[in-house]
Amino acid sequence: MRQLVRAICCTVAVAAMTACGSQGPASNPSNSPSQPSVFPLTITRVGGVAGFNDVLVVATGCSALASARAGLLRPEAALEMAGPGLREVCEAVGIPPVLHLGACVDNTRILLACCNMLVEGGLGQDLSDLPVAGAAPEWMSEKAITIGMYAVGSGIYTVFGNDLAVSGAPALRDYLTSEMENEVGATWAFEQDAVEAAHLMMERMNGKRKDLKLRDMLYSPTEPAAVGV
Repeated sequence: MRQLVRAICCTVAVAAMTACGSQGPASNPSNSPSQPSVFPLTITRVGGVAGFNDVLVVATGCSALASARAGLLRPEAALEMAGPGLREVCEAVGIPPVLHLGACVDNTRILLACCNMLVEGGLGQDLSDLPVAGAAPEWMSEKAITIGMYAVGSGIYTVFGNDLAVSGAPALRDYLTSEMENEVGATWAFEQDAVEAAHLMMERMNGKRKDLKLRDMLYSPTEPAAVGV
């Protein structure tokens, strides 16, 4: 099992994405298939850039719905949208480039999977050692903040699309985005641009891969021309 996990990690990295309380189609009638909103475009842009760079995306909550509308939850999407390394893994296992793991409060499933990567794969000693990252590109409720803190507190670097209400407290913001690294092995990051957010996550994951002395990714990074719904 350890050899299998390491082989997969030499081909892909993992990103977790949620969007607690975002205005998906259920709460915003204007988000019809014929009138896609900024929300699914932002979500799928993050997932698209990640997938094209051989990052397996696991999604919960509204982000999974946006990914489904964009066709990213279809196994065939790996052939159409994934990078060559991720495509190989998806074809071999029979999975899409974005995996749906449940509601926004089901993020515990993602961390349990990460724990299994530690135990079965032998990749590091702590969740903060893994080449994984989290994101909530279009969060809008306090529930997302608690989930984000749960992820960061567990050692998972997490990027939010909009800043928390801490811009007026420089010391607190510095703690969240920098000092927490010394305590839990992870920090918050804030980036509204979907492509930049994806690259922040990939930069973090590549650093963790280097720390684990994993071999270089099998394929060079690529950039999708466009991903939308």
